[in-house]
Formats: sequence, structure tokens, C-alpha cells
Amino acid sequence: MGGRGGSSQPDTPPPKATFSIGAKEFKSWYDRPEGNLVIPNLPSHIKEALGTEADSLIFSAETLEKQGKHKDLKAEDYVSVLNKIKDCTEIFPDGPNHVRMLVESGGKGYRLVLKATQDRREVYLSALYRQTERDMERVRRGRG
Repeated sequence: MGGRGGSSQPDTPPPKATFSIGAKEFKSWYDRPEGNLVIPNLPSHIKEALGTEADSLIFSAETLEKQGKHKDLKAEDYVSVLNKIKDCTEIFPDGPNHVRMLVESGGKGYRLVLKATQDRREVYLSALYRQTERDMERVRRGRG
């Protein structure tokens, strides 16, 4: 018998939480943005790219307001793209505190810009754009 208390089950760590946002939760915030939407469990490869130990990605109401000019983006697009960044491998440095990420979702291309604060304690979604394949290739070549 393993462990104390006569349990025969090996000690297993609890399942690791993953970076994700629910559609209902996002839509509720998107329809009435107040303050910040905080998405916990920022993936380690993104932390590494930004040189941070921040645990969450923050999407501010101010950024959403600025994004308003991109009428081609719906709440569903944000949810889909945000949930795909945990598997994103196309991450490009964009200055000392920023990275650009390319994500494909639903047959469409997107570019996200994430920024770490100066002290690197927080990470914010700075922008999200729809991209053509040509635009994505420009980013991949360091020209976009």
C-alpha cells in the first residue's frame, strides 16, 4: 500500500489549469466592459518571450474601446483567438517589452500584440488585428 492512511493510489499532482476564456464570460465583459478582463495561467513560452513571470494576460476596457475601429472583429473572434494563443508558435519580438503573435482561427489570420509593463509584472493585450496571408508573411519576414 502506498502513502499514508493506507491509500493504494499514488500521489498525483492536481491537473494544471490552462489558459482559456469562456465565451459566456468574455461576451458578458465585451458587452459592458468595465475595468480589466484577466485571463489567468499565461503560457510559459509567452512569459519567456516577454521576460516576465506574470501569471495572467490582461485585456483592458480601454484597449477594447480602441479596438472598436476594427468592426470586422466580433466577440467570438476574440474568444477563439485568445484561446489559441496557448498553442501559438509564431511569436516575434517587437521592441523591449512587446511581442507580435500570429494565430489562425476559422480559416482567418490574426496578429496580436502583447506588451509587458516596464517592471514586467503584468502583461496586456495591446492590439488584435485581422490579417491577410500577405500581411502575415510580412510579419514572418520581419517587415510587418
